[in-house]
Amino acid sequence: GQGQYTFLLNDAAGIIDDLIVYRIGDTKFLLVVNAACVEEDFAWLGRHRSDNVNLGDRSAHFGGVAIQGPRVAELFVN
Repeated sequence: GQGQYTFLLNDAAGIIDDLIVYRIGDTKFLLVVNAACVEEDFAWLGRHRSDNVNLGDRSAHFGGVAIQGPRVAELFVN
């Protein structure tokens, strides 16, 4: 039930995207990337993955809503 907010970095340590990584099994992870960057991020990961890593784009199976801003905690309490 926990995730880690982090960055996807290029070879020069430049930021490609920010994302959240969830561990969903001993060797399974779910990456939640920005919707506008799915194809680019997936392609980059595919080019840089180890041979023993399997990738799958499950975007069509999930949806998300981001509620953000300085008063978000207050709004959820009320």
